[in-house]
Amino acid sequence: MEWLFANRFADLQTEIFMSQQMHRVEVLMSTYNAMKFGAAQLSSILAQAGVEVQLRVRDDGSSDGTQRWLDAEAAKGHLVWWEGENLKPARSFMELLEKADEEVEFYAFADQDDIWLSDKLNAAVARLEKSGDAPSLYFSRTQPVNEQKEPLPALTFSPRLTFGEALMCHLATGHTMVMNAALRRLILQYRPDFLPMHDMWIYLVAQAVGAKVYYDATSHVHYRQHADNVLGARESSFARWRRRWAEWREGRQEFSRLADEVRKGYFERMPENNRRLLTLFLEAKHSCLARLRLLCSPAFHSGNRGRNLRFLLTVLSNTY
Repeated sequence: MEWLFANRFADLQTEIFMSQQMHRVEVLMSTYNAMKFGAAQLSSILAQAGVEVQLRVRDDGSSDGTQRWLDAEAAKGHLVWWEGENLKPARSFMELLEKADEEVEFYAFADQDDIWLSDKLNAAVARLEKSGDAPSLYFSRTQPVNEQKEPLPALTFSPRLTFGEALMCHLATGHTMVMNAALRRLILQYRPDFLPMHDMWIYLVAQAVGAKVYYDATSHVHYRQHADNVLGARESSFARWRRRWAEWREGRQEFSRLADEVRKGYFERMPENNRRLLTLFLEAKHSCLARLRLLCSPAFHSGNRGRNLRFLLTVLSNTY
């Protein structure tokens, strides 16, 4: 009897220990002249609760002392880092994803100038772990703040989380994204030639292949707005439309070009319905009848009126 009791007690201890083990998340951060805000962001990453965090940094050719700062933080055991050529954010983040620790369960992107709330990663993992080994992606609403961390007006939207919506507009912001290992492996199976932003690509691929996508309407990050942002939430509606108009005139047509990259890399892995939507989306570039079918399809609809209007204009002008 005592032997049975001892064995059961040992089993209970093992169960408690296993339940207390935390999920590992590798945070992937690309830096470029990060001295102004980098330390605050690093502190918020290291203060994440409920998960085991490791930080991997790629410096994109800084010239302001960032590399000396990274050396000092690496010596403290806070991160690992390397210097690369100046690739700009999209390619820099994709290189980080390629070189990430393959033994980690989850991967998160981090900008150098934000502030993460302490529950950011734990909130993501709580959703992602429901998917088991199936490819899955999490993203959330973001809360813009100014340089003094004072809240700014935030855009609100209710994404439909469909492939059709992902084809027509950019929804997920990289600094809120967390993915599991299965989705990382899938993303790395194909390297697109056209890559305007890493988050646009990853979200589109996740929707294309039928990965589980979770949206969190609660913000767990303060998205700092300042003069050096690559693309900021504080951009006015007029400035956003002016930028989009310039892109149309330049012929970037980034949505159809990204869709074609998905076709090249993932068509055979996509559910049949998504294949049909992708085929229609691309055929509409070369056929007025297909463009009419595209505009009449309920699959290509967003929960945001501004995005729907922009899509309508770009399809009519064949500049999407």
